[in-house]
Amino acid sequence: MGLLAGKKATLIHTQNKSSEQYEASGMGNALRLTIDEGILAYCGFEVNRHFVFDSILSSTVEHRQTWLAQLSETALFHFLIKWSEKE
Repeated sequence: MGLLAGKKATLIHTQNKSSEQYEASGMGNALRLTIDEGILAYCGFEVNRHFVFDSILSSTVEHRQTWLAQLSETALFHFLIKWSEKE
């Protein structure tokens, strides 16, 4: 158990390749193993969620609005859980 045991992390990863291209190259798994497991879990973090937003340069306004909505919902959800634990 790492020194940051009990801490939680939400990762936001942006890339210009599509998710399919990233996974086909093995980079998706490499990223999860390196960042999620090799660094954060080793230090004691629990990864709540790992967002991957792909094809950034060619994304539409609608895609970006969807990503922001997902982040807002996740932040609100974790805030409410943390708040309810204090009661």
